[in-house]
Amino acid sequence: MRFGIPLYGDSAALHDSIVGIPGAFSETVGGLLNLAANQSFIELRVVVQKRNLHRLGKIVSFVGRNLPFVGRIAFMAMEPQGWARAAWLDLWPDPMDYHEELIDAAETAERMAIPLLLYNYQLCVLPTSLRRLARCSISDWKNVFIKECSPCPSRSRCAGFFQSQNKPEHISKGVTPLSAAATRP
Repeated sequence: MRFGIPLYGDSAALHDSIVGIPGAFSETVGGLLNLAANQSFIELRVVVQKRNLHRLGKIVSFVGRNLPFVGRIAFMAMEPQGWARAAWLDLWPDPMDYHEELIDAAETAERMAIPLLLYNYQLCVLPTSLRRLARCSISDWKNVFIKECSPCPSRSRCAGFFQSQNKPEHISKGVTPLSAAATRP
């Protein structure tokens, strides 16, 4: 059995402010320790948003130093649903604007031997060096591709979009078909 547990920051102040519940960070860490005691596979899931994107490398470092039993970390691009949809422009960072943070986090994860994956990201909005970490992670029943993706030779390896990403402000400015040369392993 695998457990996907959300963690939004490397401190109580950040995590608790994002989830809006004082003490949530302590409860989450306590739950992680309980799962570790039962030798459960843990995937920490970090939904990247404007409030935590500058801490991605620090979050990875925190996990490596304090939660070495974590099986992997997944950075997840936001889906415009629920509270996120209502506050989209305040929360959502365009992935094109935080390449440096993603690269730093990936390099930190590699140094600390923590597997890192990227969920819900279109390949074309990621730095070339990180595309190998991207996974087709959106459930089939809510996965779509927009018209700009039609000529892209990487569609079969790309996460695509959530059906809920149906407004121009939900789409990265970097969405463009990858060239055939860019899709080679």
